[in-house]
Amino acid sequence: MLGVAIAASTTGAVAAKLLDTPAAQEPVYQWQSTNIAPENPNSNAQLTRPDAISYFGCENGNQLCAEGTLVSGSGDETSELFHGM
Repeated sequence: MLGVAIAASTTGAVAAKLLDTPAAQEPVYQWQSTNIAPENPNSNAQLTRPDAISYFGCENGNQLCAEGTLVSGSGDETSELFHGM
């Protein structure tokens, strides 16, 4: 019975991790934010573009908020996020 419980919890943990992992073809970038990023300014993270928008708070503007360089998946070699007026 204990073996079944351990197998079930391990399977659940693996499934949860797979749900958090971007799809193989989804581009992942190494992002560097600028000092105008509303959240996590002057920091870096490896994220998909939608996750970077949320992480840095960069949306709808004309000032460079973060720049990304492709590290995996298929997509543009670089990507930029903008914020502000």
